[in-house]
Amino acid sequence: MNLKTKRILSIIIAFIALLFSVLFIFKQSILHYIVQSRIERFNHHYHARLSVGNTQLEGLSLIHFQNISLLPDQGNDTLLKIDSVNLKMSLWKLFRLKFAIEKLDAVNTDFHLMRHGEQTNYMFLFGNHKKTEPEDSLIKKNYAQSLQSLINKAFAFIPSSLTLKNFNVHADLNDTKFSFSTDRFLINNKKIQSVIILKKEDKLTHWNVNGQLDAKQTSGFFKLFADNHQRIEIPYIDQKWNARIGFDTIQFSFKAEELDNNMILSGAIQLNNLLINQPRIGQEDVLFSHGNINYQIRVGENFIELDSASRFVFNKISFNPYFKITKNNKWEITLMLNKSRFQAQDLFESLPIGLFKNLEGIKTQGDLSYHFAFHVDLKNPDSLIFESDLKSYHFHILKFGLTDFTYINSPFIYTAYEKGAPVRNFEVGAANPDFRPIERIPDMLKKAIMTSEDGGFYQHRGFLPEAFRESIITNIKEKRFARGGSTISMQLVKNLFLSRNKTITRKIEEAMIVWMIENCGLSSKDRMYEIYLNILEMGPKIYGVNEGARFYFNKDVSKLTLAECLYLASIIPHPKFFKYSFDTNGNIRNFLFPYFKFVSEKMLRKEYISQEDIDRLEPKIELKGPAKKFILPNDSLPADSLQIDNF
Repeated sequence: MNLKTKRILSIIIAFIALLFSVLFIFKQSILHYIVQSRIERFNHHYHARLSVGNTQLEGLSLIHFQNISLLPDQGNDTLLKIDSVNLKMSLWKLFRLKFAIEKLDAVNTDFHLMRHGEQTNYMFLFGNHKKTEPEDSLIKKNYAQSLQSLINKAFAFIPSSLTLKNFNVHADLNDTKFSFSTDRFLINNKKIQSVIILKKEDKLTHWNVNGQLDAKQTSGFFKLFADNHQRIEIPYIDQKWNARIGFDTIQFSFKAEELDNNMILSGAIQLNNLLINQPRIGQEDVLFSHGNINYQIRVGENFIELDSASRFVFNKISFNPYFKITKNNKWEITLMLNKSRFQAQDLFESLPIGLFKNLEGIKTQGDLSYHFAFHVDLKNPDSLIFESDLKSYHFHILKFGLTDFTYINSPFIYTAYEKGAPVRNFEVGAANPDFRPIERIPDMLKKAIMTSEDGGFYQHRGFLPEAFRESIITNIKEKRFARGGSTISMQLVKNLFLSRNKTITRKIEEAMIVWMIENCGLSSKDRMYEIYLNILEMGPKIYGVNEGARFYFNKDVSKLTLAECLYLASIIPHPKFFKYSFDTNGNIRNFLFPYFKFVSEKMLRKEYISQEDIDRLEPKIELKGPAKKFILPNDSLPADSLQIDNF
């Protein structure tokens, strides 16, 4: 090393030494300035009153804070109080201009969450404080980079050593009061350990928290469980969402790594004895005994993908789904599930208790397999793919559960509901004078209803995937639920066997019952259609096609004209709208004429009716039955506001 180089190095070292000397001498003033400027910026940004009683810097990396408090500008309810905080930062990362907490100790921390109606002391933290920018100045979001940035920030702010002494959270949320407290919450040598006490209505539950965090490996593991076989129940959601959620144990692990400019998240989730009670899910407690998920998620620049190597296990059944969502101006969604041959009984024994009441206790023999494929590009809905196929291998029902689905083959009492409440009971059988065997119902009516509701009823096995596909496409295009894909079999099962409470799983139970009835031959097609035609809602507490014929036309169903048959078929989706189909003189309104033409021509193509029937068809019918007294004035509802779903 020559003399000139040595002199330059000496000058640099002297300058650095001088800089550190100045920083050390004025460290307290510099720290005070930085803290106060940060507090002022925070208070201005969040409209808050954050204050720190005293700040002291020890050495170059250890900061002592005392008497910290936080509350919103508008209000006197303090959100946070902390007696003291000791914060040690990583010097090595500071030299590299990176902020990372090495050690954090806090003593006597109290959170007080308050909400009364719209008044809170914490929502000020969640307001929209972002600066708005012109749309054309926004940079396209990169999901992989965003996730990596979030993970890096999280690990930077989670210290390798953390001690929270006497940490408390008290909540008073619309008169629901509960609290969390712990004497000591520790993170030490990457390990997490604590006992948290939940107090609600004088009941104490001890939550045990164990875990591990590894910043270098960007991985973690958490386990939460209660003492003495207690169940952990989440507070407040019963009041907020009319729900109860509890479990015995939950475990969660994750690992994040970068690969080919993508982020890979992998890990496992295990949940034991999950209990859920919420009316939209089920009317009783729903129990998931055991669930385990091994997941692998890939996040790229514009997509999120669940790899099919991921494995979901619920009780005795397991499956490997594939899911991908991509954003290219509009969303593109793919979902696939292939379950190779497995024992059917494993499926029924894995169903959550309390969720599928009709199937509880059922015993079966044989095997099943399932294939499902769904793909939609929202910029081109017509390209949508929908495939669903459940196959059976020597499948038999050995013993029915709570419901014997074959009871419909004999006369039975049917209960009709409106808005979830029973309104009528009547027999579906010969003892009912309005019951009509299928052979006594005119072919024109049977064919008109099939053409309108389910043209392939006698050919399919309960489902029409193409009808589902078309209904999804229509709903996407119209951005609302404009069209359903239910077959006559599905409508019948819904009316006969399922609760009128609309739950998110009712459609699954409906599909399973339909599949069993159709594929196990539990009832004939003729008997199913016969029941359907005799329990159809046709008007105000009017059920069955014969009651409908008398209600509208004051005649037996066997004497209906083609036009009258077409009208009865048209009101099935919305029987209560019948009153808007006629003028005050009881004559049908013109907006139904195109429907009559469309359905009758479709019936002609299928040779259900002849050209002569078409030629004689006049879409003019007149009310002569009791329905006439329900007709409203012309201005009650614009005729063009009505829709015929099947047209």
